[in-house]
Formats: sequence, structure tokens, C-alpha cells
Amino acid sequence: MDIADRLAASVARCVEPMAWKRMLCAASAIMALSLGGCAGEDKPSTSTPQSQAEAAARQAVPGMSWQGPAVTGDFSCRGRYEYAMLGINESEFAVVVFAAEQPEPIGTLRFPLSTRDPRSTVLAREDLDFTPEDFERDSGPVPEGLLPSKTCLGLSVGDGRAAPTHIYWNRQAKRFATWTR
Repeated sequence: MDIADRLAASVARCVEPMAWKRMLCAASAIMALSLGGCAGEDKPSTSTPQSQAEAAARQAVPGMSWQGPAVTGDFSCRGRYEYAMLGINESEFAVVVFAAEQPEPIGTLRFPLSTRDPRSTVLAREDLDFTPEDFERDSGPVPEGLLPSKTCLGLSVGDGRAAPTHIYWNRQAKRFATWTR
């Protein structure tokens, strides 16, 4: 997926009705543009954190086409720097989360590809700084184990067409979970 496609997919998700989601979508679009690089730029060397994340993802879930760049943040709410990668093959897509410098994934989630357009599916960071009242008003009941955080981040997988799948660290179950509305 080239930079224009990535930007278009990010902007397309910005039609969400909640104001905080619109701000997140705008930030995701800017990140897709800034992290995606420009045509003609040299590829990163094999020793970069991005290439290490992709190599770890290839090893954890073989047979996927890994969509870069890796998304970074504290996704498991442990105060650690982590990488998330989106992989797509002919029948499914996967999101894999790794702690920096650890080859074993913290979590792997798989979804049928029939729920997304593989040409425009993107992975983005999602802010979890919300009030339960605003969340319930805008999105319905707060999912089990999803707690507001100023530092922990969630992930969103969207294609600009279907409702995005939101991925978060379930603090009760101590694993990644999803919600879609």
C-alpha cells in the first residue's frame, strides 16, 4: 500500500461521530503519511527496530504479507515500548504485538479477511483517554477490562468502509481483546 492509499484510508475513518475519534483519525492520517516515507527513499537497514519488528512478526505468523511501518506505543499497559504489526494473506489478517527487543509476541489476534478490504486495511494507534460516560454515550457499554488511560494505547484496524475493529489490553483478563460497534 503506497502512502496515498494509507493516507486516504486513515482520512476515510475520520467520519466517526465522536470528536475524540476524529482527532485520533487526523493524527493517524498524519502518522501514516510521516511514517510511511516517500517514494524513492532508501529502505531501512536490516538492523532498524522496524525491520526487527517485521522479522519477529514473520517468524511468529508465517505466510503473511506484513504491512509497515510498525505502530509503536504502550499497548499492554505495562509501561513498555511495544511494536504492533498488521499482516494480511489470502484468507485472514493478523495483528501481532511485541515488546521492544523481544522476539516472542505479547499477543496475536487473527480475523477473517472477509471483514476487510485488504487493499485499504490499515493499523493505527488509538488513544484510550476517555471518560466512561462519554464512551457509553458515543459507543455503547464500555467493554470488559477496558479502562481509561493517559499512557496506555489501543489499536484500530480499519479499511474506511466497515466499522473499525478496536484492540485493547483487557486489564482483567490480562490479554488483548477487541470491540466493534
